[in-house]
Order: sequence, then C-alpha cells, then structure tokens
Amino acid sequence: MKNSLAVLLTLFFLSCDSETKTEQVSGEFIYYADAAVLQVDESVYGVVLDEKADELIRQASGYKKNPEDFVQVILKVIKTPKPPKEEGWDTLVKIKEIVAVSYPKESDMLRLQLTK
Repeated sequence: MKNSLAVLLTLFFLSCDSETKTEQVSGEFIYYADAAVLQVDESVYGVVLDEKADELIRQASGYKKNPEDFVQVILKVIKTPKPPKEEGWDTLVKIKEIVAVSYPKESDMLRLQLTK
C-alpha cells in the first residue's frame, strides 16, 4: 500500500513539473520566405510553423498591403528555448490560441523613402 501511494505521489509531482505555462502576448507578426517572427516590445521570437501558425498566416494575409508588412496580433503562446545546434532565434513560441489580428497602427508602420 505504501509503495502504491509513493508511486502515485511521484507521478503527480512529475506531471506538475512538466506542465508548460501559456501566456498572452501582444506584438507584431510577420511571415516571409518560410520564416515566421513575432516581435513583442524589444524581444523577437521565432514562431513554430504548425497548424496554428498556418491559421495565423492565413488570417494575417488579409491585413497586409505588402508581403513585408507586419500585422498586430494578440496570441496565447508557450515559449521554449530553441533546440541546440538549430539556427534561428534563441526563443521559440508555439501558438496555442489566436486572440486577435489587426492592422498595424499608422505610427508603427515602417516607412521607406527612396533617395536619388
């Protein structure tokens, strides 16, 4: 009986440690040339390309005027460090839920000027 209780308690504590925390973030999203990036304030994250990312890419495309445009998003994500020996951003985000997608604010839009 004691062994069964010890095993159950061990399994319970191990399962609690393996839980990952979902957090809500607001930032700018871009998908271009098979890479997706999320910028939140001063931090930049690589986006895991999966079904949720594909859904966000489809939604974001309706808000872009040019392929290089960022789109404002609110997402629920899980942050993880990138696997060793893999190229890309140090931290990856896996999208769990798309809360909102919208046009970027005029003041935040990147403006390029051609010079002669």
